[in-house]
Amino acid sequence: MVLRTRILGWIFALVVAGAVPASAQSGKSPTTGPTVASKDNLFQSVRPQIFVVIREHPTGADLVEITAVDPEYPRELLKSQIERLGQTLNNSARGLFISDPRSANYAGTIKATFGIDGLIEGGRFQLTPLIRTLAGAPAPNVVEGVSVVYEKQRPSVETVRDFRSSAVDVQADAQPGSIGIEYRVHIKDQDPAKIEIPDSALATAQVANQSVPSGGLDMVTVIVIGVAAVAVGALVYSLTLRRPRQR
Repeated sequence: MVLRTRILGWIFALVVAGAVPASAQSGKSPTTGPTVASKDNLFQSVRPQIFVVIREHPTGADLVEITAVDPEYPRELLKSQIERLGQTLNNSARGLFISDPRSANYAGTIKATFGIDGLIEGGRFQLTPLIRTLAGAPAPNVVEGVSVVYEKQRPSVETVRDFRSSAVDVQADAQPGSIGIEYRVHIKDQDPAKIEIPDSALATAQVANQSVPSGGLDMVTVIVIGVAAVAVGALVYSLTLRRPRQR
């Protein structure tokens, strides 16, 4: 009887060991959906190749400054990216000026300044069109790290603080004084169509909840438990047949 109890205990332990990993796997978000915010600090792990500063003008377009760290970043590429940003936002960049590091007496890197509508809407920061614009550049000018500063903006309860997906990682940090909010962005997929960044914390929560199963056991868990149940039944039947006869 003691031996039978121990064997049943071992089988039960195997059932639990097999069911728990299967159940845990069912809680993973799909490869195309967002994951929970990791402990990775993007401000330490992601080095920006592009710096963007956005200033909200109270009476006109948002004022934008884009600076490429690499002085060899093609001027025409940056211009085409800004034009594509205008197409995405359904308005064109106004007052566009792009500096040329090759110009005489210019010691800086390439920088573009312009005005455009739609990057700040109702206190929400529209990162998706901007990051999509910078993604997909041909080698050797592929952009993976971006710093976006919304000047003089303060975070609210709706501000997206941390968002992770298979295509992009985003993290926000409120900077002191009048600097505003800085977003550090890691572009992991260069396909612009796969980049989608929520513009509010509520939208982030809704998207994340879509990747979590509604409940119940997954098929792997059901199979493991079913096989174990059959094994337990067979063992009990076998032990019953083999027990010594009473004298």
